[in-house]
Amino acid sequence: MTPSSIDLYISALLTRPATDLIAPRPLTLSLTSVEKSVVFLDMRWDLSSGLSRSWPPDSTPSTAFEADEYSSQALNPPSNVIPMPYIIPMASFREWLIGEGRDIFGFEGRRKSPAAEKVESDRPITDIHSDRITEFMMGQKMNGADPVSEFCNQIRWRENTGAMQMVIGPLGSYKSVIRKLQPDLTGRPVWACKKILPYKDILESSQKMDEALAAGILNEIEKIDREPIQAPSHDYDGLHRLVSRLSREARKKGVMPEIFVYRGVREMKRNERYIMAFELAGQGVEAPGSARVEQFHIEMAYDPKTGMIRSFGQDIQSPTKGHLWYPQPSEWDERFSSGQSDSEIISCITAALSTY
Repeated sequence: MTPSSIDLYISALLTRPATDLIAPRPLTLSLTSVEKSVVFLDMRWDLSSGLSRSWPPDSTPSTAFEADEYSSQALNPPSNVIPMPYIIPMASFREWLIGEGRDIFGFEGRRKSPAAEKVESDRPITDIHSDRITEFMMGQKMNGADPVSEFCNQIRWRENTGAMQMVIGPLGSYKSVIRKLQPDLTGRPVWACKKILPYKDILESSQKMDEALAAGILNEIEKIDREPIQAPSHDYDGLHRLVSRLSREARKKGVMPEIFVYRGVREMKRNERYIMAFELAGQGVEAPGSARVEQFHIEMAYDPKTGMIRSFGQDIQSPTKGHLWYPQPSEWDERFSSGQSDSEIISCITAALSTY
């Protein structure tokens, strides 16, 4: 008779005098099929030797038939062997259960440990450390001028007209903004934006790479410092032309974010204020805080009193339900002299837009 299940009772025998033995606590193991080696433990008492041993000796059934034969022998032991109350030493059971290399259920041979792969980093992008950039620049002169840092992300060379400034962020995405101090038509000093260097294409950073980037930025600052100041004009009439050129450049691949769809330019006031609008494609309209991004606006404004051009870009959001069109904090907010070239102004704005 081949059993459909075999109940194996295993109890613990502590290595102490018989008087200290604790009542056995049987453990039932149900086996519906015997495919591989299954160890049956049936501890009995040998009257001739006075020692306990397993019965049948050296018997390890590997099939259902052998298991049935084992059960038959266990129920009819020799006369010098009497059954014990199914008590075995715990140490022997532990060795049997967790013995090294023992294949109890027949799955060990199938399991293969995959080779450990060397992981360089658990992050796909290694961030640039702005403190390394500022620390390197603080140890260098710029055309003979000593650097001064009033904020952790900002460095300045000189104080009066013609002074240079480098700011890392904080508006928008990671980038360096280079500015030059010059007076407007009212005589007020204004930091005019000269160049924006985005970090969006730098995916891996290290101490040497950050210092090399800082050296490159310092070279750009020295080059701009040698250029003459472009004075603003009170009769500037090129804003319309500037916005038209900017709209063409902003739609180029690599400049306009892929989630944007260009919607056109609206003239608010001739040669003084223009708004360039982008909508969001697909399902990219959700914003944090239960809000919806309606559009992204680039505003270009010329002030005849100061002769300066102001440019800023911002999200226009509404609540999830309804349309209220709230302007959000700017991704950038820069001022340019009307005496600067169109290409220089467009280069700065498109660089800022590409980091959205």
